[in-house]
Amino acid sequence: NINRIFICGLALDYCCYYTAIDGVNLGYEVFFLIDLTKGIDNPSGSIIESLLNMINKEVKFANKSSLN
Repeated sequence: NINRIFICGLALDYCCYYTAIDGVNLGYEVFFLIDLTKGIDNPSGSIIESLLNMINKEVKFANKSSLN
């Protein structure tokens, strides 16, 4: 009965990004904890590209204080 996934960690533009996209594609409601995630940004611009792609896929963004 899992419907939501909360994602944080390293690296925003690789592991966390692909986990978020896979979660959406599998039908989960995905929350990306932006203040608990750090990107590599190599190549330059990969963080922005990843964030824009997640917005387009309707990933929800939150921070740790919004979970209370």
